Amino acid sequence: MRTLIAVGIDTKEVDLIFSRLEEKGSRDQALKKALNLTARQARERLTQKAQETYAVKKTSFRKEIKIRSATTNRMSASLLASGRAKEMLDFKVSPATVQKGNKRPKITKGKVLKRSPMKKLQMGELKAFVVRFSNGHKAVAQRRSKQRYPIKNLLSPSVPVMLGNARRVYGIVEPYIQDDLERNLEHFVSMALEGKNDSK
Repeated sequence: MRTLIAVGIDTKEVDLIFSRLEEKGSRDQALKKALNLTARQARERLTQKAQETYAVKKTSFRKEIKIRSATTNRMSASLLASGRAKEMLDFKVSPATVQKGNKRPKITKGKVLKRSPMKKLQMGELKAFVVRFSNGHKAVAQRRSKQRYPIKNLLSPSVPVMLGNARRVYGIVEPYIQDDLERNLEHFVSMALEGKNDSK
């Protein structure tokens, strides 16, 4: 699973800004720097929003986002997030340890979103439970039928799915990314006009 987020700009929208720079090389450098700084800022914004939104425990969203920087020959930057579906145990689960005998709870609860209440992990009469497999791996599992076996590992959204969620993460952050890009363009054009080299 992958999510690709592009940071680009319609040059028609910045003709007025660039009209102040006569040299094409200066324009290209300003745009490249603005795009790359915006991409780094976008990674931080996406990371912060995802951490605020999801009840995931160990994931470092920032490390999962790779940046493909803009160059003077490719005037766009992109952010690529990849990864498999997370396990339910990576999120908020109660109880989160293996319980046996009389200590085994009647129901296991969990949630993916921080603002959501804990919900029963149950489908019909099939209840989820925390189990440790023979290889030592611990997971939230559920039987596929009323038979003891087989059982399945319960999965939750992957990092790309979480970051690319239009309603909860990317859709909220996207307007700020565009604002960052316009502000960064103004900054680097001003630096070029003043003959300064800002290497942000």
